[in-house]
Amino acid sequence: MRVLSLPASFRRGVWLPLWLGLPMLAVWVAWLISGQAEPLVQALFAPAVAQCERWAFPLNAILTGRYGFLTMAPLLLVWTLPLVVLFGVVVDSYQRTGVAARLAQSLHPLAVRLGVSGDAPIRALMGLGCNVPAVASFRCRSARVAVAAIGFGVPCSFQLGAALSVFSAAQRPWLAVAYFALLAVSLVAYLRISYPTPRSALRSWSLHTTPAPATLDGRYLLRAVWGNIVSFLRMAFPVFFGMTLIAALLDAYGVLDAVGRAVALLMALFHLPADAALPIALSAIRKDGLILLAEPSAIARLSDAQVLTAVYLGGVLTPCAITIGAMARALSPRETLTVLAKQVAAACLFACIIGWSGYLLERL
Repeated sequence: MRVLSLPASFRRGVWLPLWLGLPMLAVWVAWLISGQAEPLVQALFAPAVAQCERWAFPLNAILTGRYGFLTMAPLLLVWTLPLVVLFGVVVDSYQRTGVAARLAQSLHPLAVRLGVSGDAPIRALMGLGCNVPAVASFRCRSARVAVAAIGFGVPCSFQLGAALSVFSAAQRPWLAVAYFALLAVSLVAYLRISYPTPRSALRSWSLHTTPAPATLDGRYLLRAVWGNIVSFLRMAFPVFFGMTLIAALLDAYGVLDAVGRAVALLMALFHLPADAALPIALSAIRKDGLILLAEPSAIARLSDAQVLTAVYLGGVLTPCAITIGAMARALSPRETLTVLAKQVAAACLFACIIGWSGYLLERL
């Protein structure tokens, strides 16, 4: 088995920003890949869409309606799969080279100010691929702050892919920068307000494991990439089909219009139209449900601030259903409900501030 050895300089503190920047580099590369692949994938789906449009109701609505599976599936495939694969490579690289352990030591002084130990941000960083393993890695009551941080402000690859697809559909890619900034700022505010933790208990923390040798196994990474692709196709597409099925039927039979009138006042709290309610609600089950917000007629009616507010609220209102289950195992059901209540309250507060501040700025 061929093993690639990293230069010694990669293990020095001067390379800390480089290793911390790998996730952002993955997002940027995925964005470039997705932007080039979207027209090709849409063209591949076009013959199937044209054929299914001639089918009888409600099959044509389920497959090719506003929220039809063939209408929305290209967005899921194009904007989420590259992130899943690239984040998988980043996480495996961190773990196989021992960089994660060294980053934990380096970040500990900063992490203490947020009320967590040095390994918490690194485990959260691993949650960029999927929040569930990151949450499951915490098995004690003292991990409440880190678990809450992951559930609130660490977007998984599905959430990021959905956000990027919405920004792309709105033709406002610059909103991604504002989105990341808002996640970071609101996460810090959320932790400082909701979880004021004494720092004295954390200052003596130290890493009790020996970092692994700085080596990368190329074949292992290839197997990990293939595993991520297979897992994505097996798990994401069936659930996403279920969400589009529900949305398409509700839309076809006019239920969405009726529900929209009922929730219009609620969405007005965030200066959002009623159309945004369904994608935000579905994102509470799975974060890629937010892709439904990219429906052309819906996204065209949203201002920059409304797009940003809807994507932010859908991402942070609650963790996905599977992550909530992992939180209940890592903490306890009662404590998980407390964490979720704080998260919902904070998400609604921050979304109101973002929505109305954006509205006032656009009026200037």
